[in-house]
Amino acid sequence: MGHQGRRCFDAFSNDRTSACVHRLADATEATIRMLSPEDRESFLAGFERLSRESRYLRFFTAMPRLPDSMLHRLLSTDGTDHVALAAWCNGNADMIVGVARFVRLRKGGDTAEAAVAVVDHMQRRGIAWLLLSHLAEAARERGILRFRAEVLSANHAVRALLRDLVKATPVAVDGNIVYDVEVPAVKNAMTVAA
Repeated sequence: MGHQGRRCFDAFSNDRTSACVHRLADATEATIRMLSPEDRESFLAGFERLSRESRYLRFFTAMPRLPDSMLHRLLSTDGTDHVALAAWCNGNADMIVGVARFVRLRKGGDTAEAAVAVVDHMQRRGIAWLLLSHLAEAARERGILRFRAEVLSANHAVRALLRDLVKATPVAVDGNIVYDVEVPAVKNAMTVAA
């Protein structure tokens, strides 16, 4: 995966228009920037491209459609305690292909819950890896030192990604698996994304 232009570490400072462009191994161009409420339609288009299984694995419940209240919460990030990065491919602004986000667990704290979702046809192509790498950059910029991620035990793809991305010992909680990991240092995140 190639990284073009300036380092993205500075690009996600709350500027919702700055973007980073990457070329995936298959030559697909992926653009990553902060998610904004104006991305509503492309966000919904991406949600529609998630299979039932992918929706269940991400939201822990059947989710035939996004309730308006949840859609509002997912799009209304503040850039500090709730950060979401979105990916589009090949300049197609009509559909987001992936989103990674963190939500700080308590005001002023250094731990945030993190999550990622990628539309089915773009899975296993490096989008989640890129998003999580940039999310780690944004987290470090904002004083987040630890990510917590609760994953369904059946979500083998995310479990494998977390196993590859960070060295962590997960804990089983109520039938799910909880990862509590140190946010990778920025230079490691850029190595992953480069």
